[in-house]
Amino acid sequence: MNFCDYDYECYQIIESFEPYGEANPKQLFFAKDTSVVHSQKVGQNQDHLKLILKSDKHHKKAMAFFNDKKINKGEKLDLIFTLY
Repeated sequence: MNFCDYDYECYQIIESFEPYGEANPKQLFFAKDTSVVHSQKVGQNQDHLKLILKSDKHHKKAMAFFNDKKINKGEKLDLIFTLY
């Protein structure tokens, strides 16, 4: 799947595979060369990142939990993620 294909309809289909657990783990996805448009530290301890990512002309919001690395605007990332 392309980065821009992850939308609410896709999320609903994936959620139909519930319940998740040891025998049925939540699906992981991969997106290559994703650009960071915006990065902001959030959380009580500033240990999470709120991101806006771009692939082609499509933008997506994302969260990186318990991330202590600095991610700069314009940086390219390869991502492994789940949908929430």
